[in-house]
Amino acid sequence: MMAAPVEAYFDTNVFDHIHKGIGMTAADLQLMKDRIRDGRVSLRLSAINLEEVLAAVERDPAIAFEELRLMVDLCGLEQIIKPHNVLISARKSSPRMQTVSRSPHRS
Repeated sequence: MMAAPVEAYFDTNVFDHIHKGIGMTAADLQLMKDRIRDGRVSLRLSAINLEEVLAAVERDPAIAFEELRLMVDLCGLEQIIKPHNVLISARKSSPRMQTVSRSPHRS
């Protein structure tokens, strides 16, 4: 029986540092990808991560889109963490919250 994966959430700055190689080598990144692929680690992406990286498009589109690709590669788009206010307003408007399921896409 496989142990439950370690679940983690990274602030947008962490993705920026990974992309720029700050505090993480290419070998470290490959190890993380391997652990994600084999199910030992599960990273979550948030709506705030997406908002922040898309806001950076005006400053430097190339870097912003590279970081967006990194986020999607590491986290996928199957489960996006939503801000608390979205969850509260969704709960008030509907007794059941719907989950969108997508096929996994990870490197």
